[in-house]
Amino acid sequence: MKAKVREYLVAVWVLLASVVGFSSCDVDFYRDYGTYTERLCGPTWTDIWDDGFFHYEQRFIFYTGGRGVEYYFDGMEYRYDFYWYWDNNGRSIIMEYGPRDVSYFDDVVIGRGILSGYLDGQYVEFVGY
Repeated sequence: MKAKVREYLVAVWVLLASVVGFSSCDVDFYRDYGTYTERLCGPTWTDIWDDGFFHYEQRFIFYTGGRGVEYYFDGMEYRYDFYWYWDNNGRSIIMEYGPRDVSYFDDVVIGRGILSGYLDGQYVEFVGY
């Protein structure tokens, strides 16, 4: 009888160890759950392209407090700070760089490490890193 109880306890211990050992508590932005703000904030969203002559890169970092930073590279590096908020029931992001400098990111879709939509009327896709 003691042998069966011991085997049972060993089996339970192995099962428990495998469940705890293989589970992860890390936040993974490739997930398709959580609020849009939780998905948006965290990764650095990057788009890289080439026009045949020059190499370009654009990065966005969104912070949960409504602040953000845009980096733009075209041989030189530019940094722009902005304030952002959701509009249109979470379908659009309004980014205010200054009193008369506003960008609109419409039809926003966030999932599987991709941020896509229409940034000032042009369709874009950013990859989260």
